[in-house]
Formats: sequence, C-alpha cells, structure tokens
Amino acid sequence: MRLRTYLVMVRTMFKNKIRAELAKRWIEASGPFTKRGKQQLQKLGILGVNQCLPVLEVLDERIAELSKLVKQKASESEDAKLLMTIPGVGYFSALAILAEIGDINRFPSEEKLCAYAGLVPSLDQSGATRHLGHITREGSRLLRWILTECVWVHLRYNTRLTRFFRRTAERRGTQVAAVAMARKLLVAIYWMLKRREEFKP
Repeated sequence: MRLRTYLVMVRTMFKNKIRAELAKRWIEASGPFTKRGKQQLQKLGILGVNQCLPVLEVLDERIAELSKLVKQKASESEDAKLLMTIPGVGYFSALAILAEIGDINRFPSEEKLCAYAGLVPSLDQSGATRHLGHITREGSRLLRWILTECVWVHLRYNTRLTRFFRRTAERRGTQVAAVAMARKLLVAIYWMLKRREEFKP
C-alpha cells in the first residue's frame, strides 16, 4: 500500500514538472497524460518534458500492477467492503486506511484513533489557560493523506458530512473544513469497524 502511494506521489511530482515546463512557454495542453496527449508532448521537443515522459511510462506500469493486486486484496476483505460503503472510498482508499489502522480494537476510543492519525488539535497550556492550536500532524502521514483525498471525492455526494464541510468552509475556509471533515470521517470509520455497520449518510 505504501509503495503504491509513494509511486503515485512521485508520478504527480513528474506530472507537475511537465506542467511547469509547459506553463513557462505559455503552452496549454488538453489531456496531456493520455496516450495521445503524451505523443503530442513529445512532438514539442522540450528537453525537460521528454526526459520525464519515459519515467511516467515506467511509473504507470508499476502502479497498474500494484493496483490490480490491491483490488484483489480489497475484494477478499470484509472490512474493506464495509468501508467502501462510504461515498468517495474506493478499494484502494479502503485498503490503505485498513493497512494504517491495523486492528481497530487496539484503539480504546475514537479520540485515540484520531490522535494516531494526527487529527487532534495541539494543546498549549500555561497555568490555568488552555489554547487549542492546529492539528498535531503526528502519527500516520499516509492515513491523514488518504482521508483528505477521500474528503474531496465525498463532497460530490449529499451527506451530513458534506453539509458539515460547507458550513465550516464558509466560516474558516476549505482547507480547515477538509481537515475537520477528515476527522469526522475517521470517527465514522472507527464506529463502522467496531459495530460492523455500513456507512449511514
């Protein structure tokens, strides 16, 4: 799971490099990473782009191989099937979440799970004064990342979580709303796995 995630991040980095090379030359490309789009990119004769394209090919092949394996594993996991009832959570996301969480029973509470994901606010205490700051960002970076990715997909659906995101975004901005919703999503996942229940929109 971590290898696939890492390769996807590396691929994104190379795609961004290509986009930057095009932007420097004021070139707009439609669907640059489709088979036809890559052929068009090669014809431009930009050295920086042509150096990245073969690397993208190798990454695409390896990610496809790993995705096939992940899909097979997810179809065999009852927990993964449970998580895939959440709108926006596919087979990869479900298995990535489960791989990072492990046995849900090792977390005595939803708060402990959120702390493990680094989705709890930092605490600055001086005497009797307590101040809650930004999230700690400690724990599993991959779990935080995959939950945030799920949030953006989940927003296409009309659920209680989506409505919570919109209310929060109006007051505090989309980034804060995404983190807050990721935490709520993780709390839902905690109780789904504990109670063996499907997602309730």
